[in-house]
Amino acid sequence: MLRQKGFTPLITISFAAYFINFATLFCMPMMLAQVYHLSPMEIGLIIFPGAITTAFASKKIGKTIDRFGNTVVTRWGIGFLLLSVVLFAAVANLSIYGVLISYFFMSLGFSGLTASNSNEISQYLPKQHLGAGLGMNQLASFFGGAFGVGVTGMLIVLQQGADMAGAFQNIYFGLSVLPLLSFILLKKYTIWHLKSMKKENRRESSIRSG
Repeated sequence: MLRQKGFTPLITISFAAYFINFATLFCMPMMLAQVYHLSPMEIGLIIFPGAITTAFASKKIGKTIDRFGNTVVTRWGIGFLLLSVVLFAAVANLSIYGVLISYFFMSLGFSGLTASNSNEISQYLPKQHLGAGLGMNQLASFFGGAFGVGVTGMLIVLQQGADMAGAFQNIYFGLSVLPLLSFILLKKYTIWHLKSMKKENRRESSIRSG
């Protein structure tokens, strides 16, 4: 499965998306508690708008995928994730409303990206590899979530004694690398996929003419 040129970039994008999302879900409550001294209930109220918006937006995301295609929605999702982590790094340490808005974009981007990327994998793989491929994508996603929490926790420990607001800011600046990497991988996949489709069309044309 991993030898297929188009498959590896797609599951790597899933890994990056889950890494960012779970790192944020682990990091954001601690930031709100330690920097803004919010209670658990107040932290939940900050997280709630992004989560509920995503739930209501799921149907719209599906229609958008059907209308514009997987690649376009994946690109939008990566863009929202990049915007979110940059906002977290830039303004989240200044205002709890910055945290709320940043997580709103992250929830929306994560939902769109994971839905479109999974759909693309199901269309890309042949039927005999579909079950294994989707299973590997799910495994990569779980690994991404686990690594996101683990790496973020390690970075917080390494910055003990430093200003907590600055420590969380450094983490989010570091996370901004992953959406940029995802953009590169998506571009690579798109170019390769277009070339493959052209070769397949030429082969079918030659068979028909023969």
